[in-house]
Amino acid sequence: MAGTERQGGFVLGAPDTLPFLTGISNGRYNFVQRSLGAPLPVLSPFDTFNVGPNNVVTKTPGSKTVTSHVGGLIPVPPGPFYEEVHILPRAKIEFGTIVTQTDEDYEIYNAYRSADVTLNTITNNLTPGIETPNVSAPVAIPSQTSILDTTTTDNSAGTGLGTIVKAKLRALLTGLPTFDGTVDFAFSTGGTIYLYASGTRVTLLPFQYEAPVSEMLAFLTQVIPASSGKEQRISLRENPRQLFKTKYLLDSTERQRFQNRLMNGTAGSFGLPLWVDVIKTTVLASIGTSVYQVTGADEIDLRVGGLAAIIHPDGVTSDVINIVSFTATSVTAQDVSLNAYPIGSTLMPVRVVNVLKSTTGKRYPKNLEEFSVEYQCSDNDTGALAGDTSGFSSYATRVLLDDCNVVNGTVAEKFERRLHIIDNSTGTVSVRSPWDRFKRTHTKSFVARNRAEILSLRKLLIALRGKQTAFWIPTFFDDVTVVVDLTSGVATMDITHIDYTTQAQSREPKRILKISFTDGTSLVRVVASSAIVSATVERLTMTATWPANRTVAEIDQVEFYELSRFDSDSFLFMYPRIGLASVSVPVKAVFDDN
Repeated sequence: MAGTERQGGFVLGAPDTLPFLTGISNGRYNFVQRSLGAPLPVLSPFDTFNVGPNNVVTKTPGSKTVTSHVGGLIPVPPGPFYEEVHILPRAKIEFGTIVTQTDEDYEIYNAYRSADVTLNTITNNLTPGIETPNVSAPVAIPSQTSILDTTTTDNSAGTGLGTIVKAKLRALLTGLPTFDGTVDFAFSTGGTIYLYASGTRVTLLPFQYEAPVSEMLAFLTQVIPASSGKEQRISLRENPRQLFKTKYLLDSTERQRFQNRLMNGTAGSFGLPLWVDVIKTTVLASIGTSVYQVTGADEIDLRVGGLAAIIHPDGVTSDVINIVSFTATSVTAQDVSLNAYPIGSTLMPVRVVNVLKSTTGKRYPKNLEEFSVEYQCSDNDTGALAGDTSGFSSYATRVLLDDCNVVNGTVAEKFERRLHIIDNSTGTVSVRSPWDRFKRTHTKSFVARNRAEILSLRKLLIALRGKQTAFWIPTFFDDVTVVVDLTSGVATMDITHIDYTTQAQSREPKRILKISFTDGTSLVRVVASSAIVSATVERLTMTATWPANRTVAEIDQVEFYELSRFDSDSFLFMYPRIGLASVSVPVKAVFDDN
């Protein structure tokens, strides 16, 4: 490779030169060329080089000089280390979401070989809400020494190891809603170093909302139908969005506090305690504790890596904790408690939320005010629940929703079929369908009567991912009427003539039967074929025989299983009280069996 030196830099590609390494700039090794036989230039180990347009390498002089040996490689760091003051971390401290007092380590190091430096001033551009509690100015920093917290211990005169405690940058619970800036440290040497930090401060809303409250899990599924009625269903969200509709009735100082928090924090984020998942402490929690003894922590939606609030019975004192782990009887936090909590204090999950719409309210004649607030969870991924269908039945490798379908009055139905109608308004009308049957749409309602059932239902919906995953569901109706006793070892069942043979033709969704008996047992059978016996009787032949004799009087109900999916991506949980929830969602038959 060749090159010739130019004033202000070196040009790659000129004749009779050899490269030698001179430094690293912007994450790259840079090379400077010299002519063969020419003496190497005198370089500083602190010189830096940048490759510019047309491969011009520009040198920035450093403060020290060394002479290279012929053919030698001289590594040059991006800047001087000695005779400087350094701060770590060099990258920005990202506090992220701040819902409680949070400390992050930093270190100021005097790299002068033999000279002390003095920290003259600290300019905190992140106030209010950010403090440097361990460092104050002016303070002298001896050479080759860091500023450390005063709790740092030495090696105890050689008899044991000491403990190094770094200085802290502290984010308080109250302060600027969002911040992104620097804390500036100015030194006697005339230089200034900068500690960068950013974060979003979340305001806790410890106020208890009224019943009923609603929570929505919102999935997003792209359904791509084929002309035959089959579907491709693509889930577009890893986890559902979570939304809450709440109502507060507040008076006295609670009303005043709530208004002020809305005034300052509506454009930011709130920490919303989930009162429907509240549990109680069973042991006194002292200041500085990180483990809270409770009951029923495995029955609520606590999340490792997520947040929880512990609230004193006075309704004012509270801590927000980062959950490290939990069992049925304990919750372990990443940070220690700033307050003490007696037995019976409340602990519950906290979601970071934004106000979704304008808050509405009503004022009563004397100091009582009603607030209606809608929230949307801004992070439903951290520690998110994994889907789990183990709390429900299954059939043919799919979930079977054969739990009770709760009905209030009537259940609406729709029988959908794609039709192509040709009509010129004068001749015969032609109707055709690419589907060989209809798709029935109806409503499935769930009622969960305790928090363990609520959590199980939530895991089921997450596993099915809204509209995406198909499942089996009974019709919950008398679909056929048996007219002849069932005989052990025989595979036939005689039923009232309902045009099954000519119309249903042993096809889905009228192929899989569940026969329930008066003793509480049941059998599932698949229709292989059917035939007309008489004007009043049809005979269904099953793929398996009956294991025992059963009379018609012993048969309570015969219903079909339909392969279906949810026809909505939104699931609304209604909580009339703690430990009771209901969900109603439309269900639509699918042709995945084709």
